[in-house]
Amino acid sequence: MPIFNPILADNKYPVESYAMIPLEMLSLEDNDFSVLTLRAVVLYSLLFSRAMLSLKKKKYNKDGEVYVFYSQREIRKRLRCSITTSVAILKELENFGLISRLKLGCGKNDIIFVKDYKNRDYVLPKQLKDRNST
Repeated sequence: MPIFNPILADNKYPVESYAMIPLEMLSLEDNDFSVLTLRAVVLYSLLFSRAMLSLKKKKYNKDGEVYVFYSQREIRKRLRCSITTSVAILKELENFGLISRLKLGCGKNDIIFVKDYKNRDYVLPKQLKDRNST
């Protein structure tokens, strides 16, 4: 087992060298997100971080919607879970409305459109059900 050292004031590594994902206290402080599992929050944070990179690289569709590619294998590796669990987590995020997917089939990665959690409209439960069924 490794022994970790404390972070010191004279740290020789730049802050940017540390890989961090912006959880933004998404599920901890906002009641709207309290129904999401912790794994779903972590995956959304990873997808959101990748979306910010896509935005920087100007990867968006004709409507200006930023998209990412994130393989099932990468999800399973990052979250240390089975394929069944990774599919369920993606479905959870999709049903909640934080992502939408364009399935390409033939073993290709889905195109994932990551939604902005800060910019949201409130809909009644019936409207949400109708929106997800189309």
